[in-house]
Amino acid sequence: MPGTHTVTTEFDEEDVIILEAIKEITEMRINRTNQNILEGTEDPTNKTLHNLDMKSLKENVKDIQIFGDGEMFQVLYKVSSKKEGWSKSTKAMEIMGVGCIVQVTTQQGGSIAEAVTFVPGVQIIDHGVNGRELVGIEKNNEAKTNE
Repeated sequence: MPGTHTVTTEFDEEDVIILEAIKEITEMRINRTNQNILEGTEDPTNKTLHNLDMKSLKENVKDIQIFGDGEMFQVLYKVSSKKEGWSKSTKAMEIMGVGCIVQVTTQQGGSIAEAVTFVPGVQIIDHGVNGRELVGIEKNNEAKTNE
């Protein structure tokens, strides 16, 4: 069926060991962060929640370290409240001619929830100050042809 993709993932023993280690490290970090919040040594609301691109990130987070292309994921949508300590965002990374990997993030205080998925057959369209959106590759190519 056109536009339908099936992904099968098989994990070998080494993959399972790596995934378990990642899970353990993540749990340790969450526990440490929660303990720091309880002890008052970490303020989950003392974060810059309004960064939209690498330029604002570099301006607002003085000790940031970047490896690779920090602009691969582009913000499609972001809303936040520093006073209430929460933010929500949707970012996408385009794979030219194939589709986009989309990441949704919700942060409330010291807790973060994320989801990542692949959306086939779409691309990112940048509307400048009006933001970005995902549109079908065929639809965008038709619009360019009709111009």
